[in-house]
Amino acid sequence: MKIRWFQIWRCLAANVLYRLADPETKRKINADMDRYCAHLSFAQKQENRIRLLDMLLLSKHKTFRSVFYYRCKSRKALCTFSKLFIPGIREIEIYGDIEQGLLLSHNYMVVHPHKAGQNLRVDAGVVIGTNNGQFPTLGDNVTIGANATVIGGITVGSNVTIEPGSVVTKNLEGDAVYGGNPAILLRKADAADR
Repeated sequence: MKIRWFQIWRCLAANVLYRLADPETKRKINADMDRYCAHLSFAQKQENRIRLLDMLLLSKHKTFRSVFYYRCKSRKALCTFSKLFIPGIREIEIYGDIEQGLLLSHNYMVVHPHKAGQNLRVDAGVVIGTNNGQFPTLGDNVTIGANATVIGGITVGSNVTIEPGSVVTKNLEGDAVYGGNPAILLRKADAADR
């Protein structure tokens, strides 16, 4: 993706946010950037992380902006200032403790896990939220298909794929593919599912 020189000024506040991030937050942002680069077929490992950040913030795939602002939420004033130049997506809500490698593939979603592991992928229209004040806990390498719902104080194991349109209200074991309303085990996961 080509970025015109006159667009770079829009990223100035975001670049400052990135530079001021603590090492843990920066590690998570870097992992998120790598995941988005693989998803968008950008050059994977660029030496200049600021240039890569600018490319992702200015790309047409705007969900990275929401992930970036979620990671930088502790610096509210600078985050708000940055959103004036590069707005996030209002149709995406992200809360909870989410590890590195978060990938939101489209707009219109609510992502409110209690805790989520590495490499969470969430597709369009997904709701991860509360039921009776309790939020779900998700393992590593979880993929949630479009328009799926995962609610309540449940646990979803690692290496799980939840098919589009599924409704999950009970615990799911790891290394499997689930689907339906209510979600049931469809098959054990293989390498192609990850």
